Amino acid sequence: MKKLLIPLIFYAVFSSHTYAEDVKCGCDEVPFKPDPPCVKACIYTIIKYSDFNKLTTSLNLNDEQSYSVSEFRRPTPKDNATLETASFQRRNLREVESKLVTLPDSRLEKLIITIPAAKRTILIPADEIEMHKPHRAKPSTQ
Repeated sequence: MKKLLIPLIFYAVFSSHTYAEDVKCGCDEVPFKPDPPCVKACIYTIIKYSDFNKLTTSLNLNDEQSYSVSEFRRPTPKDNATLETASFQRRNLREVESKLVTLPDSRLEKLIITIPAAKRTILIPADEIEMHKPHRAKPSTQ
């Protein structure tokens, strides 16, 4: 029985993974396709790698948003970050993300060209695609 069960389990696991595919996002083409997951991945690439001065002026970022972007770009997070600080950072980064999503394509393209060419293509592994999809709000029940 074990001799039959082991190959069946292996086949089931292997075949379920063959249907999921990695997604390659070209962040130098606006609009970002496929959507999802490329929009979210490319927006974060712009936040992380575009020219900081052009990003802050193009989006008219306030000091708190600029600070959050600079912290996001740090290679390693600060050790003394508290839950309150992390929440503050996430809120500011969501605001920056919202500004980028609504930015006209021509201005978005000007930011994209400031990103090193090697960073403009993102490969999202199949098992991470769900993380890059937008979260939908639950409908209210009244």
